[in-house]
This record gives sequence, structure tokens and C-alpha cells, in this order.
Amino acid sequence: MGYRHIDRLKPDRVNFPFGHGLSYTDFRLGAPELTEKDGKYTVKVPVTNIGAVAGAEVVQLYVRDVKSGVERPVKELKAFSKVNVKPGATENAVMTLDPNAFAFFNPATGKWTVEPGKFEILVGTSGQNIAAKIPLSINQPQQWADSEF
Repeated sequence: MGYRHIDRLKPDRVNFPFGHGLSYTDFRLGAPELTEKDGKYTVKVPVTNIGAVAGAEVVQLYVRDVKSGVERPVKELKAFSKVNVKPGATENAVMTLDPNAFAFFNPATGKWTVEPGKFEILVGTSGQNIAAKIPLSINQPQQWADSEF
């Protein structure tokens, strides 16, 4: 069962959520930083190893369209970054989202569409372990054909 189906069901407990991973150490995510340049959004997330041994963590970025004109999943995985971190150290996971990350295929127009409105970039280490939400507003609608995607 995928994370999108689990999100729809809203179960109380999921033993192994999408992307949960296993490690011999523990990590803490710091406050994410969002920057925009030329229509692309870069998210930098500090990952601190708070355990006693070196390890790797995968930071995941999901996009949530707060109010869409079509039915969409609760959240959609759009980027991820694996970082290797020594005990007590901090490394940055850096991911970039282009306009495609906010688009859906609109069957009425036959084009990929980004509607203007409010979005959230969700930062976490699994589909159920979301550590931060970054609000984002997109003001200009965009459309493109499949061949341009």
C-alpha cells in the first residue's frame, strides 16, 4: 500500500510508513531554508546526527496543493536527498523543485497545469514523519504540453 492511499485512509498507526528506513543512529532535522531563483525553489535542510555512530538519512520533500481545482493526493513526493553524517556533526540536504513539482495533468485542457494558490512544502524522513511545513504561494498560472514536460 503506497503513501498516497495511507494518507487517504488516515490510519492511527502505520508500522512501516513509506521511506521510514532503519539506522543504528538517530537524526534531528533543523529548520529548512527556502530560496527561489528563476522559478525554481531550493530547500536546504540541516541534518544532525545525535547518535553515537555515523549514519545516513534520507530527507524527503512532499508538495501539498492546499486547494486544487481537481482531485489530487494529500501530498506528493517531489524530491529527496541522502546525507551521510558523522556522530555529532551536521550536514545539509539540498533539493530543488522546478515548476513541474507543483503541476498536475488537466484532462480538460490536455496540458500540465500549475494553478495559482497556496501550497505547502512538507519536509520529513518518511511519508508519516513530517518535521516541517513551508508555506508557499504561486501567483502566476502555468500550462505546458506533454512534449514540453
